Amino acid sequence: MGTKRKWSQEELDYLTEAWPKISAIIIARKIGRHVSTVRSKANDLGLKHDDDFEIYNHQRKEIGHLKKNRHSMWVRKINNTGLYRRDWAYEHRRLWEEKHGEIPCGHMLIFKDGDHDNLSIDNFELISRKDFIIRHNIHKNYPKELLETIFTLGWFKRKLRERIESEQ
Repeated sequence: MGTKRKWSQEELDYLTEAWPKISAIIIARKIGRHVSTVRSKANDLGLKHDDDFEIYNHQRKEIGHLKKNRHSMWVRKINNTGLYRRDWAYEHRRLWEEKHGEIPCGHMLIFKDGDHDNLSIDNFELISRKDFIIRHNIHKNYPKELLETIFTLGWFKRKLRERIESEQ
């Protein structure tokens, strides 16, 4: 395990001066530290971004804006809360729900042809998570008891994530 590098006074001065108007990513690059380290130190020091920075950083895209996320999936801006998971929705899910209603718990949408750019409603298929796992043979050779444990663990993880999201 690596040792923690102590913050120099020069780094602290730069962080304090730059934080109100400059993103953590740019500051981290400039001083050669990890982004999470920069954010943590700014938090420890009680530093805050200017109000203009917050508005620009979190709400710069208009509602309705369509883009690809880091997983190459199409997402559409639906809100301006500043929280990514609440502000952006998967476009294929949005299109499905517009036509067929809410996706039932324990189910998911897949692309029939595997092409995430093909957003035709005819290219979507609603399947259970269990069927998805079986279809993709990931756990085909596992004992039944282990499969049940894997499914149960997934269920607990989803419930925990839902609870955390509802408390935010």
